[in-house]
Amino acid sequence: HAHKLTVDGLVALPVARAFGAPLVASSWGDTDLRIMNVRRDLRARWREIVGECRAVLPITPWLRDTLIETTGLDPAKAHVLPAITATERWSPSAPAGPRLVSVFHLDSHRRKGADSLIRAVAELSREIPD
Repeated sequence: HAHKLTVDGLVALPVARAFGAPLVASSWGDTDLRIMNVRRDLRARWREIVGECRAVLPITPWLRDTLIETTGLDPAKAHVLPAITATERWSPSAPAGPRLVSVFHLDSHRRKGADSLIRAVAELSREIPD
């Protein structure tokens, strides 16, 4: 498993080939895309990596679509796997009343799916008013 497509993938591909092992790569949104934009000379290599992967695990649907467009990733190999962050202690948030609170940079609203989230909250609020 190549944890980061644009970094670990460069090492993981020859290792997988040497051992005859299947290759899976994760892709981490802005970081991978930033690297791809800076290291344009490696685009053919990343196309080769995703071409040989059994699966590619982007963390968001927008990233999946971008990888399909930029690397030729086969959509059948792309499986969105949202990132789960580790924490030592889970603490439930205090009820905030009948409203949704979310934190992200508003410039990212399209990629973060804010429109889908707002529609989902509106629909669910009919069943669960608070």
